Amino acid sequence: MDNTARLRSVRWSILDRALIGEGRTPAEALRETVGFAQRAEALGYHRFWVERTP
Repeated sequence: MDNTARLRSVRWSILDRALIGEGRTPAEALRETVGFAQRAEALGYHRFWVERTP
């Protein structure tokens, strides 16, 4: 199996930190995260993780 085939066989995941930057609301950050997750799903990513911070 060549390297390209190996990479295609990997089940890729994404970790999103979903940060609320200065001047942004939690609702804006959540909308951005949902959009990011939808794009990741469309691209075939296996799992989308969201970091939980206090």
